[in-house]
Amino acid sequence: MDVTKVVFVSAHTILSLAGIFFNGLLIYVGIFHSPNKIKTYAALILNFAFSDLIICLMNLFIQQRLVTTGDSTIFVSNGPCKLFGPSVCFQANNVQQHLITFGAYSLLLSFFYRYYIILRVPPSRRNVLIVLFIFYLPSFIQYILSLFMESPPEEMRQIFEEAFPQYNSKCLTIGGIKDNTLWLPNLVISHGIFAVIPIYVAIFVFRYMIMRKLKVVMCVRSETRSMQKQFLKALTYQTSIPMISLVAMIFFGIGQQKMFKHPAMEYATPICLLLTPVVSPLASLYFVHPYKTKVQSLMGQEANSFSQKTAIVSISQTSNV
Repeated sequence: MDVTKVVFVSAHTILSLAGIFFNGLLIYVGIFHSPNKIKTYAALILNFAFSDLIICLMNLFIQQRLVTTGDSTIFVSNGPCKLFGPSVCFQANNVQQHLITFGAYSLLLSFFYRYYIILRVPPSRRNVLIVLFIFYLPSFIQYILSLFMESPPEEMRQIFEEAFPQYNSKCLTIGGIKDNTLWLPNLVISHGIFAVIPIYVAIFVFRYMIMRKLKVVMCVRSETRSMQKQFLKALTYQTSIPMISLVAMIFFGIGQQKMFKHPAMEYATPICLLLTPVVSPLASLYFVHPYKTKVQSLMGQEANSFSQKTAIVSISQTSNV
Protein backbone atom coordinates (compact mmCIF):
# COMPACT_ATOMS: atom_id res chain seq x y z
CA MET A 1 0.00 0.00 0.00
CA ASP A 2 1.25 3.48 -0.93
CA VAL A 3 0.73 5.28 2.39
CA THR A 4 1.71 8.68 0.98
CA LYS A 5 -0.87 8.39 -1.78
CA VAL A 6 -3.61 7.30 0.64
CA VAL A 7 -2.87 10.21 3.00
CA PHE A 8 -2.85 12.90 0.34
CA VAL A 9 -5.77 11.54 -1.69
CA SER A 10 -7.74 11.52 1.57
CA ALA A 11 -6.63 15.11 2.20
CA HIS A 12 -7.73 16.11 -1.31
CA THR A 13 -11.12 14.49 -0.76
CA ILE A 14 -11.75 15.94 2.71
CA LEU A 15 -10.64 19.47 1.83
CA SER A 16 -12.54 19.46 -1.46
CA LEU A 17 -15.76 18.33 0.23
CA ALA A 18 -15.27 20.94 2.97
CA GLY A 19 -14.81 23.65 0.33
CA ILE A 20 -17.88 22.48 -1.57
CA PHE A 21 -19.92 22.64 1.64
CA PHE A 22 -18.68 26.08 2.77
CA ASN A 23 -19.05 27.66 -0.66
CA GLY A 24 -22.41 26.00 -1.23
CA LEU A 25 -23.59 27.39 2.10
CA LEU A 26 -22.35 30.87 1.18
CA ILE A 27 -24.12 30.69 -2.18
CA TYR A 28 -27.36 29.69 -0.43
CA VAL A 29 -27.31 32.49 2.13
CA GLY A 30 -25.98 34.97 -0.44
CA ILE A 31 -28.84 34.34 -2.86
CA PHE A 32 -31.71 33.90 -0.43
CA HIS A 33 -30.69 35.89 2.64
CA SER A 34 -28.91 39.00 1.36
CA PRO A 35 -30.83 42.13 2.46
CA ASN A 36 -31.73 44.42 -0.43
CA LYS A 37 -29.33 47.03 0.90
CA ILE A 38 -26.29 44.81 0.28
CA LYS A 39 -27.47 43.16 -2.94
CA THR A 40 -24.86 44.97 -5.02
CA TYR A 41 -21.88 43.91 -2.94
CA ALA A 42 -23.42 40.45 -2.57
CA ALA A 43 -22.78 39.99 -6.31
CA LEU A 44 -19.03 40.16 -5.61
CA ILE A 45 -19.35 37.80 -2.65
CA LEU A 46 -21.26 35.32 -4.80
CA ASN A 47 -18.61 35.62 -7.50
CA PHE A 48 -16.02 34.42 -4.98
CA ALA A 49 -18.30 31.61 -3.82
CA PHE A 50 -19.13 30.26 -7.29
CA SER A 51 -15.49 30.42 -8.43
CA ASP A 52 -14.23 28.70 -5.28
CA LEU A 53 -16.97 26.07 -5.52
CA ILE A 54 -15.89 25.17 -9.06
CA ILE A 55 -12.24 25.02 -7.97
CA CYS A 56 -13.13 22.57 -5.19
CA LEU A 57 -15.26 20.46 -7.55
CA MET A 58 -12.43 20.31 -10.08
CA ASN A 59 -9.94 19.38 -7.37
CA LEU A 60 -12.18 16.56 -6.16
CA PHE A 61 -12.44 15.41 -9.78
CA ILE A 62 -8.66 15.59 -10.42
CA GLN A 63 -6.85 14.99 -7.08
CA GLN A 64 -3.58 15.91 -8.68
CA ARG A 65 0.04 15.17 -7.97
CA LEU A 66 2.43 17.65 -9.60
CA VAL A 67 5.79 16.25 -10.75
CA THR A 68 8.50 18.39 -12.31
CA THR A 69 11.56 17.27 -14.22
CA GLY A 70 13.77 19.49 -16.34
CA ASP A 71 11.57 21.67 -18.53
CA SER A 72 8.59 19.34 -18.19
CA THR A 73 5.61 19.47 -15.85
CA ILE A 74 3.86 16.16 -15.27
CA PHE A 75 0.35 15.80 -13.86
CA VAL A 76 -0.50 12.52 -12.15
CA SER A 77 -4.24 12.38 -11.50
CA ASN A 78 -5.82 10.22 -8.81
CA GLY A 79 -9.42 11.44 -8.93
CA PRO A 80 -12.45 10.23 -10.90
CA CYS A 81 -11.15 12.07 -13.99
CA LYS A 82 -8.76 9.17 -14.61
CA LEU A 83 -11.79 7.15 -15.75
CA PHE A 84 -12.03 9.53 -18.73
CA GLY A 85 -8.33 9.72 -19.57
CA PRO A 86 -5.41 12.11 -19.00
CA SER A 87 -6.68 14.74 -21.46
CA VAL A 88 -9.89 15.25 -19.48
CA CYS A 89 -7.82 15.56 -16.29
CA PHE A 90 -5.55 18.11 -17.96
CA GLN A 91 -8.43 20.28 -19.16
CA ALA A 92 -10.15 20.09 -15.77
CA ASN A 93 -6.91 21.36 -14.24
CA ASN A 94 -6.97 24.29 -16.68
CA VAL A 95 -10.43 25.24 -15.42
CA GLN A 96 -9.18 25.11 -11.85
CA GLN A 97 -5.99 27.10 -12.46
CA HIS A 98 -7.60 29.96 -14.37
CA LEU A 99 -10.19 30.41 -11.59
CA ILE A 100 -7.41 30.52 -8.98
CA THR A 101 -5.87 33.39 -10.96
CA PHE A 102 -9.29 35.03 -11.31
CA GLY A 103 -9.58 34.98 -7.51
CA ALA A 104 -6.74 37.51 -7.28
CA TYR A 105 -8.45 39.79 -9.82
CA SER A 106 -11.71 39.46 -7.87
CA LEU A 107 -9.99 40.56 -4.66
CA LEU A 108 -8.65 43.62 -6.46
CA LEU A 109 -12.14 44.50 -7.71
CA SER A 110 -13.58 44.12 -4.21
CA PHE A 111 -11.06 46.59 -2.78
CA PHE A 112 -11.70 48.97 -5.67
CA TYR A 113 -15.44 48.77 -4.96
CA ARG A 114 -14.93 49.56 -1.26
CA TYR A 115 -12.83 52.59 -2.21
CA TYR A 116 -15.28 53.75 -4.87
CA ILE A 117 -18.33 53.89 -2.61
CA ILE A 118 -16.68 55.98 0.11
CA LEU A 119 -17.29 59.21 -1.81
CA ARG A 120 -19.60 58.16 -4.63
CA VAL A 121 -23.03 56.68 -5.02
CA PRO A 122 -22.76 52.87 -5.16
CA PRO A 123 -22.96 51.57 -8.73
CA SER A 124 -25.83 49.45 -9.93
CA ARG A 125 -25.54 45.69 -9.75
CA ARG A 126 -25.57 45.59 -13.55
CA ASN A 127 -22.53 47.87 -13.76
CA VAL A 128 -20.72 45.82 -11.12
CA LEU A 129 -21.30 42.67 -13.16
CA ILE A 130 -20.02 44.37 -16.32
CA VAL A 131 -16.82 45.43 -14.56
CA LEU A 132 -16.52 41.93 -13.07
CA PHE A 133 -16.65 40.47 -16.59
CA ILE A 134 -13.88 42.85 -17.70
CA PHE A 135 -11.74 41.73 -14.74
CA TYR A 136 -12.41 38.11 -15.75
CA LEU A 137 -11.07 38.54 -19.29
CA PRO A 138 -7.33 38.04 -18.51
CA SER A 139 -8.09 34.77 -16.72
CA PHE A 140 -10.41 33.70 -19.52
CA ILE A 141 -7.67 34.34 -22.09
CA GLN A 142 -5.31 32.30 -19.89
CA TYR A 143 -7.85 29.46 -19.97
CA ILE A 144 -8.32 29.58 -23.75
CA LEU A 145 -4.56 29.51 -24.34
CA SER A 146 -4.10 26.65 -21.87
CA LEU A 147 -6.42 24.47 -23.95
CA PHE A 148 -3.69 24.18 -26.59
CA MET A 149 -0.60 23.46 -24.50
CA GLU A 150 -1.20 19.81 -23.60
CA SER A 151 1.47 17.38 -24.77
CA PRO A 152 0.57 13.84 -25.95
CA PRO A 153 0.02 11.59 -22.89
CA GLU A 154 2.26 8.91 -24.41
CA GLU A 155 5.20 11.33 -24.51
CA MET A 156 4.55 12.47 -20.94
CA ARG A 157 4.46 8.87 -19.72
CA GLN A 158 7.80 8.19 -21.42
CA ILE A 159 9.35 11.29 -19.81
CA PHE A 160 8.00 10.23 -16.42
CA GLU A 161 9.37 6.69 -16.70
CA GLU A 162 12.80 7.87 -17.84
CA ALA A 163 13.07 10.50 -15.11
CA PHE A 164 11.65 8.39 -12.29
CA PRO A 165 12.33 4.70 -12.94
CA GLN A 166 11.81 4.06 -9.22
CA TYR A 167 8.10 4.90 -9.54
CA ASN A 168 5.61 2.29 -10.73
CA SER A 169 3.76 4.08 -13.52
CA LYS A 170 1.71 1.21 -14.93
CA CYS A 171 -1.57 2.19 -13.30
CA LEU A 172 -1.01 5.96 -13.24
CA THR A 173 -2.94 8.53 -15.26
CA ILE A 174 -0.20 10.78 -16.62
CA GLY A 175 -0.42 13.97 -18.65
CA GLY A 176 1.22 17.36 -18.73
CA ILE A 177 3.47 19.77 -20.60
CA LYS A 178 6.62 18.50 -22.30
CA ASP A 179 8.44 21.84 -22.59
CA ASN A 180 7.52 24.76 -20.32
CA THR A 181 9.97 27.04 -22.15
CA LEU A 182 7.83 27.17 -25.31
CA TRP A 183 6.08 30.53 -25.67
CA LEU A 184 2.54 29.26 -25.03
CA PRO A 185 3.11 27.34 -21.77
CA ASN A 186 5.57 30.01 -20.65
CA LEU A 187 2.99 32.76 -21.20
CA VAL A 188 0.19 30.90 -19.42
CA ILE A 189 2.32 29.83 -16.46
CA SER A 190 3.89 33.28 -16.12
CA HIS A 191 0.48 34.95 -16.04
CA GLY A 192 -0.79 32.49 -13.45
CA ILE A 193 2.20 33.14 -11.19
CA PHE A 194 3.53 36.64 -11.80
CA ALA A 195 0.28 38.53 -12.47
CA VAL A 196 -0.46 38.11 -8.77
CA ILE A 197 2.45 40.41 -7.82
CA PRO A 198 1.15 43.70 -9.32
CA ILE A 199 -2.39 42.74 -8.30
CA TYR A 200 -1.40 42.43 -4.66
CA VAL A 201 0.58 45.67 -4.82
CA ALA A 202 -2.58 47.40 -6.10
CA ILE A 203 -4.66 45.73 -3.37
CA PHE A 204 -2.44 47.06 -0.58
CA VAL A 205 -2.43 50.52 -2.20
CA PHE A 206 -6.24 50.53 -2.25
CA ARG A 207 -6.31 49.31 1.34
CA TYR A 208 -4.08 52.19 2.40
CA MET A 209 -6.18 54.70 0.46
CA ILE A 210 -9.40 53.36 1.98
CA MET A 211 -8.07 53.64 5.52
CA ARG A 212 -6.83 57.15 4.82
CA LYS A 213 -10.15 58.25 3.32
CA LEU A 214 -12.12 56.84 6.23
CA LYS A 215 -10.06 58.98 8.60
CA VAL A 216 -10.38 62.28 6.73
CA VAL A 217 -13.79 62.16 5.05
CA MET A 218 -16.22 63.72 7.49
CA CYS A 219 -19.28 63.22 5.33
CA VAL A 220 -19.14 59.48 5.90
CA ARG A 221 -21.48 58.60 8.75
CA SER A 222 -19.89 56.99 11.79
CA GLU A 223 -21.79 53.73 11.37
CA THR A 224 -20.91 53.63 7.68
CA ARG A 225 -17.26 54.25 8.54
CA SER A 226 -17.35 51.38 11.04
CA MET A 227 -19.05 49.16 8.50
CA GLN A 228 -16.42 50.00 5.88
CA LYS A 229 -13.60 49.17 8.28
CA GLN A 230 -15.06 45.79 9.08
CA PHE A 231 -15.68 45.00 5.40
CA LEU A 232 -12.03 45.90 4.99
CA LYS A 233 -11.13 43.51 7.79
CA ALA A 234 -12.95 40.69 5.99
CA LEU A 235 -11.22 41.50 2.70
CA THR A 236 -7.84 41.70 4.42
CA TYR A 237 -8.49 38.25 5.85
CA GLN A 238 -9.29 36.98 2.36
CA THR A 239 -6.15 38.65 1.04
CA SER A 240 -3.90 36.93 3.57
CA ILE A 241 -5.22 33.44 2.79
CA PRO A 242 -3.64 33.15 -0.70
CA MET A 243 -0.24 33.73 0.90
CA ILE A 244 -0.37 29.96 1.45
CA SER A 245 0.17 29.73 -2.30
CA LEU A 246 3.74 30.89 -1.69
CA VAL A 247 4.37 27.52 -0.06
CA ALA A 248 3.11 25.81 -3.22
CA MET A 249 5.47 27.93 -5.33
CA ILE A 250 8.38 27.03 -3.05
CA PHE A 251 7.59 23.32 -3.35
CA PHE A 252 7.26 23.68 -7.13
CA GLY A 253 10.60 25.52 -7.36
CA ILE A 254 12.40 22.94 -5.20
CA GLY A 255 11.12 20.14 -7.40
CA GLN A 256 11.91 22.05 -10.60
CA GLN A 257 15.50 22.59 -9.50
CA LYS A 258 15.82 18.96 -8.35
CA MET A 259 16.90 20.08 -4.90
CA PHE A 260 14.67 17.48 -3.27
CA LYS A 261 12.27 14.89 -4.63
CA HIS A 262 9.57 13.08 -2.72
CA PRO A 263 5.97 12.13 -3.57
CA ALA A 264 4.75 14.00 -0.47
CA MET A 265 6.08 17.28 -1.88
CA GLU A 266 4.52 16.53 -5.26
CA TYR A 267 1.13 16.03 -3.61
CA ALA A 268 1.55 19.02 -1.27
CA THR A 269 1.78 21.64 -4.04
CA PRO A 270 -1.84 21.21 -5.27
CA ILE A 271 -3.03 20.83 -1.66
CA CYS A 272 -1.61 24.25 -0.76
CA LEU A 273 -3.39 25.83 -3.74
CA LEU A 274 -6.66 24.22 -2.60
CA LEU A 275 -6.61 25.75 0.89
CA THR A 276 -7.55 29.25 -0.32
CA PRO A 277 -10.95 28.38 -1.88
CA VAL A 278 -11.73 26.12 1.09
CA VAL A 279 -11.11 28.75 3.78
CA SER A 280 -12.07 31.95 1.91
CA PRO A 281 -15.90 31.62 2.23
CA LEU A 282 -15.58 31.55 6.01
CA ALA A 283 -14.73 35.28 5.92
CA SER A 284 -18.13 36.21 4.50
CA LEU A 285 -19.99 33.63 6.57
CA TYR A 286 -18.49 35.10 9.75
CA PHE A 287 -18.21 38.84 9.10
CA VAL A 288 -21.43 39.55 7.16
CA HIS A 289 -24.09 39.76 9.86
CA PRO A 290 -27.15 38.54 7.89
CA TYR A 291 -25.16 35.54 6.68
CA LYS A 292 -23.75 34.80 10.12
CA THR A 293 -27.20 35.06 11.70
CA LYS A 294 -28.66 32.67 9.13
CA VAL A 295 -25.86 30.15 9.65
CA GLN A 296 -26.38 30.34 13.40
CA SER A 297 -30.10 29.77 12.94
CA LEU A 298 -29.37 26.74 10.77
CA MET A 299 -27.15 25.47 13.57
CA GLY A 300 -29.88 26.16 16.11
CA GLN A 301 -27.95 28.95 17.80
CA GLU A 302 -28.97 32.41 18.89
CA ALA A 303 -26.85 35.35 17.82
CA ASN A 304 -25.09 36.57 20.95
CA SER A 305 -23.88 40.01 21.92
CA PHE A 306 -20.38 39.25 20.65
CA SER A 307 -21.68 38.61 17.16
CA GLN A 308 -23.46 41.94 17.27
CA LYS A 309 -20.17 43.69 17.99
CA THR A 310 -18.27 41.89 15.25
CA ALA A 311 -20.99 42.23 12.62
CA ILE A 312 -20.15 44.34 9.64
CA VAL A 313 -23.64 44.70 8.31
CA SER A 314 -26.85 45.01 10.24
CA ILE A 315 -30.06 45.59 8.39
CA SER A 316 -30.92 48.55 10.60
CA GLN A 317 -27.57 50.31 10.14
CA THR A 318 -26.62 49.53 6.57
CA SER A 319 -26.82 52.04 3.81
CA ASN A 320 -26.55 50.83 0.23
CA VAL A 321 -23.20 49.01 0.29
